[in-house]
Amino acid sequence: MTRVSIIRMVLLSVVLAFGAPAFAQKKISESHLAAAKELVYQTQMAKSFDVFVPQLGLRLLQNITRTRPELKKDLDVVLDKVVPELEKEKLTLINRTARFFAEVMTEDEIKKVIAFHKTPAGKKYLDQQPKVLDRMVLVMDGWNRDLSQRMLTRVREEMKKKGHDI
Repeated sequence: MTRVSIIRMVLLSVVLAFGAPAFAQKKISESHLAAAKELVYQTQMAKSFDVFVPQLGLRLLQNITRTRPELKKDLDVVLDKVVPELEKEKLTLINRTARFFAEVMTEDEIKKVIAFHKTPAGKKYLDQQPKVLDRMVLVMDGWNRDLSQRMLTRVREEMKKKGHDI
């Protein structure tokens, strides 16, 4: 799984988990939803969902065979059957994401973003975005580690003033 996929999954998970209740349930036209869905595909968000089902299958295989290694051969056969069936579930996530876009952007706004992405600048933006996100992940990793260490140091200092050694 690439860093970009991880970032997209995290961002989408946050939107799905915390953003859904905030969106008002309103009537959205089919053309509005279709445009939003096109945007989901165009920005390659849909592609980032490709890793979910295979990763779940791999995790399941690893968890079960850790204690029951003799089941690996049969599990491989079963997963080869089940994973493609569950791949269809991605469409649910794609449709939900499209609905989220449609709830926060007008159809006209979505169409303008789609049109922009078809321009040379928009194409370059879409092409370069994964590279920028990869670099962001590296920077965020270092920043997070540094901040975590500084926080621990400061908390220890303050706790020591209160007579606690941690």
